[in-house]
Amino acid sequence: MQARSLTRKGDEMNIMDPSLKGNSKIESIWRVVEIAMQCVEQHGASKPRMQEIILAIQDAIKIEK
Repeated sequence: MQARSLTRKGDEMNIMDPSLKGNSKIESIWRVVEIAMQCVEQHGASKPRMQEIILAIQDAIKIEK
């Protein structure tokens, strides 16, 4: 998966919407990338629960504030 290889390289800027570049904090971007990557795991048991996804997004929002 291409997104996986980009995050391994630490190149999150290539997987995010260009309009967000410079307008978001890198910590919040990484939090969203991290949870998104967990959501596309092959094995269902490895995927986060919806509550975990919500908390991760809320964390990212807090970082932005």
